[in-house]
Amino acid sequence: MGAPVPVSRLATPEGTARYRGRFPHLPRDHFRTFYHLTVSSIGIGTYLGDLSEATDRMQEQALVDAVLGGINLIDTASTYRCQRAERAVGRALKRLEEEHGVTRDEIVVVTKGGLLAFDGAPPDDVAAWFHDSIAAPGLATLEDLAGGYSLLTLPFIQNALARSLENLGLPGVDVYLLHNVEMQLDRVAKGQMKDLITPLFAWLEGEADAGRVGRYGVATWDALRGDFKDPHYLSLAALQAMAKQAAGEGKRPRLGFVELPLNLGMAEGFTRFNQATGEGNVASAVMAAHQLGLTVLTSVPLMQGQLAAGVPEPLAALTPNLTHPAQHALQFARSTPGVGTAVVGLKAPEHVAQALAVAAVGPLKRQDYLTLFQRAE
Repeated sequence: MGAPVPVSRLATPEGTARYRGRFPHLPRDHFRTFYHLTVSSIGIGTYLGDLSEATDRMQEQALVDAVLGGINLIDTASTYRCQRAERAVGRALKRLEEEHGVTRDEIVVVTKGGLLAFDGAPPDDVAAWFHDSIAAPGLATLEDLAGGYSLLTLPFIQNALARSLENLGLPGVDVYLLHNVEMQLDRVAKGQMKDLITPLFAWLEGEADAGRVGRYGVATWDALRGDFKDPHYLSLAALQAMAKQAAGEGKRPRLGFVELPLNLGMAEGFTRFNQATGEGNVASAVMAAHQLGLTVLTSVPLMQGQLAAGVPEPLAALTPNLTHPAQHALQFARSTPGVGTAVVGLKAPEHVAQALAVAAVGPLKRQDYLTLFQRAE
């Protein structure tokens, strides 16, 4: 009897290539390669939904159906649905392996920490909960809190990752993102962000050495979309410099991902040239990330449902075999040059089917995509 196959902590080049091989009917350019992993250009997100068991079940089934249909990046966070989203992901991953033979090394799991995460539902007394769950154990103080729910202390992030791994039922995650880090700029000066983030990056380098994290990065809302003077603006080159310092001399940092909103109504990540790359040029956040060797994940491609009502005719005309405005909006986001994966929240079976139909047609060609901006001028 042969030795058992070791269980992978993380997605692997071999596993994700094997996943790609399950879908010979899908266009080759539906999948992209970053860090030697083969990853779908559409990811499934888990942000929205009420706190009911019915939504838990719907989310779990959507995750299973999406992975079985050609989506192998799952995006979640400890704060989403009061940790219920991560737990649904954990159950879905277990089912995928036990019922369908899709193993851990085939799937890229992204989660985030840095925002308060209640346990299943908001407490009746948030102040008492904060004292008992955050302050008393020494994770953070009220003075560390920004915007009502952002914390970036090292003990808090250490606890958040441990809780995420427990929720997911995993020994490691492929991507760990510090969640909406720019919120801390409501509390500290921009010059102090280095003192907040560099120790976290240094700790994440150690977690990567231990196999609990594959790559790390930041998830943002407005940090990468505003101009230089925006109060929440962050520099990608500065973040990379922090990571290099955290990794130590002669070591390549595992900073690898940034996430930002990108859709038809919020295209600044592609159109606003606001990032000095250190290479002698100024670029958009998406293109600067590409130049700096960072993979871009995008969020809210449907503008949280607003674009499901309709999209401009020139975009719809580029993919006539897609029939729903939500599909065209998703196609726009995943086709943006420089984007690795566009993450879309999915729960309802019909929405999963619509996203998989987009996967089946492949992204827009670069020249076709760029005509959308030429026509808008």
